[in-house]
Amino acid sequence: MSQFYSNFAFRRTRWVQETFVCTAFPAEVSATPTDVHAAAPYTGKFPFASIAGLDNGGRIDFHDVSATICANCHSNINHIAPLFANYDVNGMYQTAIAVTTPLDGAPLAKMSDYLPANEGLAWRFGTPVTDLPSLGAAMATDPQVAACGVARVWNWALGKTDIVDTLQQVPNDTIQTQIDAFTSSGYKIKTLIRAVYTSDDFVKF
Repeated sequence: MSQFYSNFAFRRTRWVQETFVCTAFPAEVSATPTDVHAAAPYTGKFPFASIAGLDNGGRIDFHDVSATICANCHSNINHIAPLFANYDVNGMYQTAIAVTTPLDGAPLAKMSDYLPANEGLAWRFGTPVTDLPSLGAAMATDPQVAACGVARVWNWALGKTDIVDTLQQVPNDTIQTQIDAFTSSGYKIKTLIRAVYTSDDFVKF
């Protein structure tokens, strides 16, 4: 929490996404984009107004569409980041939000800067969470998280570089046998490592 301290706890949120899902934001892309009167449509799965903007109580305009569509990424980021916002610059948990904003004077963030009133937190659209334990539970049942764990062990065993930073991505078809072994074992890392090191790709090539 200390290492990735930043405004709004966004760096912490990015670290979770890239480490455990193996992709950068945006985390979700809708099959039916929404026209928001910009050069390109809004592609997030959450409703466009489900995150804060200057038009619904926020101090930062995450609804801005003048250059890029901020909400394409922030539709997911803003539903997760408040869970990490109570950890201060030293990584210590506080009883209130302890991260700053990029506004003049660097005031502390408010919940209304992330989400409008009555909008709940969520790991993904349709997967609400309330706290860090429920976030962990939601991630544990997300097949993308399991596949990412397998892909990272695969790249490590085969001497590949980082999946996100250098785009050394592994198609699920390549590692489906290992994904199946990992999930059926109850997500045991030892079983996963063995499955990777005994795979044809590792043994024969």
